[in-house]
Amino acid sequence: MKTAGTAILVVEDDDDWQQLIRLFLKSAKYADVRYASSGKQALKLAKSRPPDCVILDLHLTDSDGTEVIKKLRALPETAHVPILMMTSYAAEKANSLRSGADYFIAKSPNGEELLATLEALFRRRDMDSRLTRKGDLAYRHDTREVYFGDAPGVALTPKPFELLVTLVERSPAPVGRDELSTMVDNREDASLSRALDIMVNRLRKALPPEVGRRIRAVRGFGYAYVPG
Repeated sequence: MKTAGTAILVVEDDDDWQQLIRLFLKSAKYADVRYASSGKQALKLAKSRPPDCVILDLHLTDSDGTEVIKKLRALPETAHVPILMMTSYAAEKANSLRSGADYFIAKSPNGEELLATLEALFRRRDMDSRLTRKGDLAYRHDTREVYFGDAPGVALTPKPFELLVTLVERSPAPVGRDELSTMVDNREDASLSRALDIMVNRLRKALPPEVGRRIRAVRGFGYAYVPG
């Protein structure tokens, strides 16, 4: 299973608005963004690689945005993809929502509302999927799956998962060996066992290499998760 990402498809036929949206998204560090200038191109891109969100203009040169919504909803790959309608025609809000859009904002030279709406959209989606995000790492407590980038989820056994979550949630502060050893093998004195070091090594190998390297030993104290 692959974690839900933040790939965005922007459908906008006005070059000036498209460039402005590009600047807004770049400033918020959304890197996986594709652009379409027509409804036909949007559907082609959505079919080839379904996005995690669609930002859609209402009036396009080749079609009406509400028709694009209906076609996206009819495709199995994009039936449940959140759609954010962004247009200069505020009076069309009710019609857009009834047509299947999930969010509606008026076009503005200030990107604050767009970015805030995207944050809310992805936050709600993560809550619905019981996903916890910490930077570019995500995990689910119910399945003990860990996600990074586009790689498939890695399912961990209970103790390694608890160890990773503790380090990530306390990051960048290190966690002492005694506390971690109690978690691993119920020993309060880490000097009596090497179980912690063995489990850390196994955890590093189970994770994607870039994530595994972030778990670092803190000499004379314990371990820390250092984000990328």
